[in-house]
Amino acid sequence: MVGKRFAGVTLAGAFVALSLVATTPAGGPANQGTPITATLSGANCSQLAPDVVVTLTGTERTSTDASGKLHTIISGTATDNLGGRYVFNYSNNLRQPTTFPGDFMVSDHFNLVGSGPANKVHTFFVLRIHFTSPTDFSVLILKTQNKPLSFETGEEICDPL
Repeated sequence: MVGKRFAGVTLAGAFVALSLVATTPAGGPANQGTPITATLSGANCSQLAPDVVVTLTGTERTSTDASGKLHTIISGTATDNLGGRYVFNYSNNLRQPTTFPGDFMVSDHFNLVGSGPANKVHTFFVLRIHFTSPTDFSVLILKTQNKPLSFETGEEICDPL
């Protein structure tokens, strides 16, 4: 599982850390990729029947563009415990502030499509994390669709990445 998101204070800290460890220099090419595995369960995700468990395997690629935006793309295949087969894609884009006060802008998408009961799982969110200093911030949820995660606890609901 790719554990990128956390709740409360840790959420902003995670994005600060993420921005500091970008795997390529500004404007550099995407890295060759890191294998990932994750699980999506109907026990947590209301888009699935309670007995459905989907196992995802794919490749994560991260790059930083010339303007300093961090881009993470994950794509791969998945199967469920009932024999369904799927493909998935995930993207997360992070724009970091260059001065304080400033805003982190985060957009996150997950899509799962294929032949089986988990067909057409889709989640989306956009956050703005406003920093007045390196340690003082507030989080504003601008958009969310289909319960990607609990913004209170950080628990993954329908977005397993």
